[in-house]
Amino acid sequence: MEPIFKPLYKEEFRRRIGDSFPAVYLTLISIIQGVALGILASNTFSYIKDPHLAESWTRFLPYSVMSFISIIVVSYEYTWFIGIFRWSPEIWDTIIPFALGASEVGPMFYLTDPQSWWLLTSVFCYVGAGALFYTLWNCKQSIFGTNEAAYRRTKNTLKWDILIVLVAALNCTLAWILLSREIWYLEILFFVFSIGCAVVISYNMYRRKVYEWFT
Repeated sequence: MEPIFKPLYKEEFRRRIGDSFPAVYLTLISIIQGVALGILASNTFSYIKDPHLAESWTRFLPYSVMSFISIIVVSYEYTWFIGIFRWSPEIWDTIIPFALGASEVGPMFYLTDPQSWWLLTSVFCYVGAGALFYTLWNCKQSIFGTNEAAYRRTKNTLKWDILIVLVAALNCTLAWILLSREIWYLEILFFVFSIGCAVVISYNMYRRKVYEWFT
């Protein structure tokens, strides 16, 4: 009887790793992002229905919206990521998605505590920048073969993403520091800047028609 699977020699092992890499990552991210969305929805509706909330729930709704945007951005980045990259998994490939998910969920427990939300969102941004840097570190010419143009565009895209996320992290850190002075217009300014960062990274995602890089 012919065996179902080929013997586990080097080439077969490399093929299995390549085939399983996107499925494993996508499963991890899907679970984490599903949990994050559930927590965000639960905590948002909780304060909306809270009759004892000190201020109007509309005061805190922008924090829920920004957290929702973070879920979309992370989900898209990993969708793009698994379409391009393949490498032999290391322990960091397990640690980073869970660390990113934990830092993403943290601010969602403080939607009615702006100062804590800004602090934890800055931590999320720094972790996100670290995750992107890890991807950049593993972005090798060998992944792209002879397509040097696709390799350069991918590296440049990752560098831009890291820069945008670090700017957003700095913005959140400054918001956390300065909002302790309870100057109301500062909060508006930081939100406007955060929305600007979200718009820039969204545009960067929109124009990232990766399939055109390989034509």
